[in-house]
Amino acid sequence: MNISREEEQEERQKLKKTQRYIDKEIKENEERIERGFEDYDFDDYADDFMKAALRERFNQRTKNLKMIRPNPYFARVDFVEGGTNNIEKFYLGKVIITDHNTLEQVVVDWRAPIADLYYEGRLGSASYNCPAGTIERRNKIKEAIFFQKW
Repeated sequence: MNISREEEQEERQKLKKTQRYIDKEIKENEERIERGFEDYDFDDYADDFMKAALRERFNQRTKNLKMIRPNPYFARVDFVEGGTNNIEKFYLGKVIITDHNTLEQVVVDWRAPIADLYYEGRLGSASYNCPAGTIERRNKIKEAIFFQKW
């Protein structure tokens, strides 16, 4: 994949920003685990069971985040909304990463409906089905992201 110096710099910044989201979530998860979920209010019967389930869930999520941190996504799909020049970039990865302040998906799960456009491998007019209905856009760029030691 040949990219310009400007595009490479943009991708480096995206990677660093994504890794900051990952680092923040890892830290928050580890703090929750360390606190022992005492701030969660369960009834007495379910208390131990729920805490154990939460501990397992947060441990697994933290493990997954640490695993993918060096390469949090493997592809990018760019879309141009109909009739505009606005480009929306979607990064696909094994683990979904969300900005918890805005609820924006920083990395989209590779199994999400929008990822079908990457796997279909075509440019031009495209659509994908999601719970909100069929979304139609123009698929401008579909590329694999290969991480190099920067």
